[in-house]
Amino acid sequence: MARTLPTTKWTIGGHTFSLNPGPFNIKEHTLIGVGVSAAAGPAYAMYTLSVMDLMLKHRIDALGSMILIVTTQCLGYGMAGTLRKYLVYPAEMVWWPTLVQVVFYNAMHNTDEFKNRKMIRGWSYMKYFWVFCGGMFLYQFIPHFFAPMLIYFGWICWFKPFDYNFWALFSSMARGGAGILSLTFDWSQIGGNNMWMPLSTQLLSYGGIILSYWIIFPIIWLNNIFDAKIFGRALTPSLYHMNGTAFNITTVLDKDFTLNEESTTPAAQSP
Repeated sequence: MARTLPTTKWTIGGHTFSLNPGPFNIKEHTLIGVGVSAAAGPAYAMYTLSVMDLMLKHRIDALGSMILIVTTQCLGYGMAGTLRKYLVYPAEMVWWPTLVQVVFYNAMHNTDEFKNRKMIRGWSYMKYFWVFCGGMFLYQFIPHFFAPMLIYFGWICWFKPFDYNFWALFSSMARGGAGILSLTFDWSQIGGNNMWMPLSTQLLSYGGIILSYWIIFPIIWLNNIFDAKIFGRALTPSLYHMNGTAFNITTVLDKDFTLNEESTTPAAQSP
């Protein structure tokens, strides 16, 4: 834009400006990144509205939905602003995902090494960055459109595809098993949320996963502790009665979708 837009200066009301913004700088890049990050995922209130519409067949009107979304978002930003003296300004308060972006923006705009230093084949860091970004963009079409089986690749289940216990331990399908030793070739599933964390944090995270999913969970499932097998699937977000039948949440709600406390007693909920 700095090369193509006119540099003519205009004066309106004593203020002089130009349609040419000048070279693309770190502030503009950061603003774009913040905007994209904010729009990359839905607001938390959207989950509430979606569940009420899909599960309870109750839809809030457009005005009420907008007020709910804006209110909950403002609460989050307001808390962040109120506590910035304690959670943002101190150097000890490191926000690791944000730190990655800060380092990236500084490397691109404030150093010449990113653009000039040569690597393999004489490519600069900048060229490698764009090549890999383009490659990741094109590759994502494979698991998401052409070969969805690559998203959850439970290769161990091939040895015993019809064994229920085997599937519960090694399948990684959604609403399925624990996914022990399963693979994925989809970067959106890998995520990389731990890659920028300190090594100690990564080790604790991986250790907790191994302890919970690879050790404790198989013991509970194979020995049917807490009657785990009665609920059908090994891991599921659904709710069930003690005998394994599905729990219908509408049975404990009044017509105005408030909780009916009398219907929550064990006698009333006996299937």
